[in-house]
Amino acid sequence: MFCSPKLYHHNDTGFTRQCNCQNAIHLTFGNVSLLLTRPQLNELAGYIFEILIKNFAVEDRDHKCIYLPTYDQCLTFVMTYNELKKLFEILENTEMILEIEEALNINTNEP
Repeated sequence: MFCSPKLYHHNDTGFTRQCNCQNAIHLTFGNVSLLLTRPQLNELAGYIFEILIKNFAVEDRDHKCIYLPTYDQCLTFVMTYNELKKLFEILENTEMILEIEEALNINTNEP
């Protein structure tokens, strides 16, 4: 499943890893694994951030009460606020690492 040993970020609930085969990012979180392009990763991070803001006032942050629909109407992810925060941490840090890599690659390609 993983074609690269390069780990972008990890915490106690998941990680992101480079995918050389598809020029993408593997996101593994809990029992879910997604293969995302860079634009999809950015879109997911923005979406998760919006969900965190909307659910900031949830009383029990360890209660599975946040439902994330998918493109398939029969599949919905159910998470706690704290799980969602950990997912966002992975996404946010991965985005930052990818931006740093891009900046370094731009600088090393200049004469």
